[in-house]
Amino acid sequence: MKEQTALKKVAEMARLADSYVSAWGDEAKVSDETLRRLLTSLGYDTSSDEKLLASAEKKHKKDVLAPVLVLRDGEPVEVELNLGTSARESEFSWRLETEQGEVLEGYLQSQIVRDERAEGGPLVFALPKNLAWGYHKLIISRKRRKTPYEMSLIITPKACFKQEDLNQHKKLWGPSIQLYTLRTQHNWGIGDFGDLKQLVSDIASRGGDFIGLNPIHSLFPANPEGASPYSPSSRRWLNIMYIDVSSVPEFALSAEAQQRVGSAEFQQRLQKARDSHWVNYTEVSQLKMSVLPLLFSEFKARHLDKNTDRARAFLDFVEKGGESLLHQAAFDALHADLHAEDSGVWGWPVFPEKYRTFDAAGTQKYIKDNQDRVHLYMYLQWIADDQIKEAQALAEEKGMAVGLYRDLAVGVADSGSETWADEGNLVLDASIGAPPDILGPLGQNWGLPPLNPQVLEATGY
Repeated sequence: MKEQTALKKVAEMARLADSYVSAWGDEAKVSDETLRRLLTSLGYDTSSDEKLLASAEKKHKKDVLAPVLVLRDGEPVEVELNLGTSARESEFSWRLETEQGEVLEGYLQSQIVRDERAEGGPLVFALPKNLAWGYHKLIISRKRRKTPYEMSLIITPKACFKQEDLNQHKKLWGPSIQLYTLRTQHNWGIGDFGDLKQLVSDIASRGGDFIGLNPIHSLFPANPEGASPYSPSSRRWLNIMYIDVSSVPEFALSAEAQQRVGSAEFQQRLQKARDSHWVNYTEVSQLKMSVLPLLFSEFKARHLDKNTDRARAFLDFVEKGGESLLHQAAFDALHADLHAEDSGVWGWPVFPEKYRTFDAAGTQKYIKDNQDRVHLYMYLQWIADDQIKEAQALAEEKGMAVGLYRDLAVGVADSGSETWADEGNLVLDASIGAPPDILGPLGQNWGLPPLNPQVLEATGY
């Protein structure tokens, strides 16, 4: 078999397109070299035809039950079992545990839709119709087999949610803004969530129904000049530089914080940051990060150490944030400490080897030895989350039909918390971008690692 034939065959198995229609209407071919590099990034052995085909056969070998099945509401729920012809239907039973907590059970034999095993196909059976939306767990048990087969069954709505006003085809208006560009005598040189609340009130009073926001994902507090909202450290967490410091409840309680902010030197720096034509990200970060840790110390002394209601609200946030929040907070804390020692530490690819991944023994020891540092960044995420929710609640209170609509970056930076803690969901040696077009005839490389569709499918999304 020729190399190109093997390459194209495996590329098709991997669902890689080998051509596309260009901005000029022509068919553009993807080079063999590009396909080969992409397949290598996805874990195929491209060193020879034989190894490429063998790795593809191993990678695409069907399990008895696929890891996931995604269906839209109302579609028939038909499940395929890849079994030999000797397997008897009477040996199998099923159990469905829904996201809502309901449990459904039955036997395979009475729900067979078709049997294609004689032609090398699957045995297909049907589950009850009209299942609720959600991520459900399907368990298939077989007599005399200790370990059952499991699948994630995902039932999606037919369409995305739309507010009632949009369903009624009402015309809604509102501005689209870059939050960091807002200037007031209240903020610290960058637009913040306090400014956003004021803007909500202003737009609502004029009959507006929404405010569009740039991505407000977490960036790199230790490296504030890495400020592109489209290259975030994580898309799940927030940019803590948008915190309205003086509105944090602990600010009014911290004599040390108020004394620092009220000093002549601090006020001079603050006014200079406000007056700057461009956002001075480094100065804004230094101003805020000289005060925010004081607020966490106040919170710890007044609430966390005494297990107050406010402390319990924080701990509930931490619990719900789970490992993802720990990844973000540990990354930010560790990055800050390493950057303080060496300003050239711009992200995890240049961390010392012992800290190069979240799971590394050195990282785990750092987390254990620096719990207050990690909790500080969890606290800051909690404050940011609370303040953005206050802005949305105000929009609803003012009668805005939509309120805040937030932009979503198309990916994450290759040097941030998500890639640092990644367990295979991202293809770290590839990058997404855009093909050549009239405005960008050379194409675009965005420097953002793509998600691995095969891993996403294998892990049930």
